[in-house]
Amino acid sequence: MDIKDCLKYMLDTGFPYIKQAIEDISDEESLEQGGLTINHIRWNAGHLLGSAGMMLELLGGRHDIPEDWKKVFNFATEISKDSSVYPSMREIREKLSETYDLISEALEKTPVQELEIEKEISPEWKATPAQALLFFFKHEFYHLGQIATLRKILGRERMFG
Repeated sequence: MDIKDCLKYMLDTGFPYIKQAIEDISDEESLEQGGLTINHIRWNAGHLLGSAGMMLELLGGRHDIPEDWKKVFNFATEISKDSSVYPSMREIREKLSETYDLISEALEKTPVQELEIEKEISPEWKATPAQALLFFFKHEFYHLGQIATLRKILGRERMFG
């Protein structure tokens, strides 16, 4: 198994958990924080979409997320309980699914050698695309943990274990 196979495995096993975690969440429920200081489900889902876009771009794809979405889902943005600030959960779910399909296609087309060449991911971050993708997969599970916690508060069944 080479690094490309490992990345494909992470992609194919991780996204179904994200999909499962948000598929039954209504717009109203998506803003629940349960009295905690964690990000609500809608923000987490949109933030994961932004990360997915970065993964797609690492693989040479183009992510066409609306600019106003980027502004509300970026790291360290203020979390709002006002639903009009965000796209709907349906829109986020659809865009996430579309983006993960594009990531899968792009990964399939990317030669292993290109995954191992260091480049500038952002102004302060140099890594190989493989290293960056592995970071993003870890990042997904961090945010999935927040979503799982909020699902429990909403009375949903446990997702793991």
